[in-house]
Amino acid sequence: MKTSKFVCAALAAVMTTGMVSGVTASADQPASLQPDSGITAVEGYKKDELYNELIESGYKVRDDGLVYWQAKKSINVVAYIGDGEELVIPAEIDGIPVKSITGTYQLDDSDFVDYGLIRLPTLKKLVIEAPVKEIPYIFTDCKKLESVTLPDTVKKIDDDMDGGCCAFAGCTKLTEVNMPDTVEYVSGAAFMDTPWLKAREEKEGLVIIGKSLLSGRQAKGKVVIPKKVENVCTEAFRDNTGMTELVVPATVKDFSYAIWNTTGLEKLTFKNGFDGLYSSIRRDDAPNLKKVIIPPSFTKAGVEHVVGFCKDEGDWEDYINRNATYYYYKGTVADKVLNNKKVEGYKELKKSVLPGKTKSVKVAAKHGAAKVTWQTVSTATGYQVQISPVKTFKKGVKTKYIKNKKTKTYTFKNLKSGRKYYVRMRTYKTIGGKKYYGNFTKTRFVTVK
Repeated sequence: MKTSKFVCAALAAVMTTGMVSGVTASADQPASLQPDSGITAVEGYKKDELYNELIESGYKVRDDGLVYWQAKKSINVVAYIGDGEELVIPAEIDGIPVKSITGTYQLDDSDFVDYGLIRLPTLKKLVIEAPVKEIPYIFTDCKKLESVTLPDTVKKIDDDMDGGCCAFAGCTKLTEVNMPDTVEYVSGAAFMDTPWLKAREEKEGLVIIGKSLLSGRQAKGKVVIPKKVENVCTEAFRDNTGMTELVVPATVKDFSYAIWNTTGLEKLTFKNGFDGLYSSIRRDDAPNLKKVIIPPSFTKAGVEHVVGFCKDEGDWEDYINRNATYYYYKGTVADKVLNNKKVEGYKELKKSVLPGKTKSVKVAAKHGAAKVTWQTVSTATGYQVQISPVKTFKKGVKTKYIKNKKTKTYTFKNLKSGRKYYVRMRTYKTIGGKKYYGNFTKTRFVTVK
């Protein structure tokens, strides 16, 4: 038995494929792989030499040049050494299902992992029938590739977090991409420098695939990212000159490196609930930025990133955009961080993101009790209701938190008959596990029966 040769590479998401019996080199090479073809499919090897080394290392090669590793119950496609214009990666080979396409292999005499599906010199049409869920670092720089068809099982194209980088980047003739609705995530560089992406940018402004905002480089004016977007790809707004305002919703989980030489941007608003900024927005990234809204949901790291603190890149003051004013809310993390830094250019917002006062608050006397009613507030998480025998609420205070914002009434019981009580209440909103309160209503009073 021979162990699978796949190892994790910096630019490839590699899946486990198991073990297979060793195979010896065959003299019956496909015609396209004979020495007289003279075509180099992978850098450093002629086809006949590579063919023999692949076989000796335990891989199998189809007649059309498709290279794969076969385990007992699955196949992993690792390379293509043919010279055809069309490549179909089937759902199964000899009755065994193709479960992954990693595009990487390692020969017995090598300490390095090679990429077997990049820079294919003759490929014009690619059809993937194998029911794979992810398209990793493969097919980059296939200069003649014009058409790609993906299976309806694909959910990710080139997942950066797993080591991918540029799935179809550099395919400078790629104009047709047949992509299923199942795709949820696409990395920022997956279709870089392709005519297909450029055409969509010009037509749509915001190119959104599944939950990913792939590109907004041609977006203009005020841009509001739709709430269905969870990932704004790296360099999504790079070199954008026409966008003047950008609104980022709370649904976005990652906005890192999205702003890059975005020279037209003047106002940037992050909606309350967002805290997905893991890289700094430096002065050069948005040189004309004038106003930034920082919501209460930002953590300390998020606040530092949005104002350009780059602790790992020298003096952070060199990166702050001095032309911008950063607006925050009193009592929030941003309030503490910005004031502790003692840097000019920060202002407290007059308008609060917190819910307003409850209206139509009434208190009715009951036997040994007081019933409080109010009008609900749709933007609140809940309500805090207090009652006290002292008007200043410094003694004998009873506090009740109402967690359901649709609740309209609460009754305080076990009160002393004939005694006057004072009542007040306020709304609150929970953000990141912390309660942010609105202002108290006017104090009401009631004499208990």
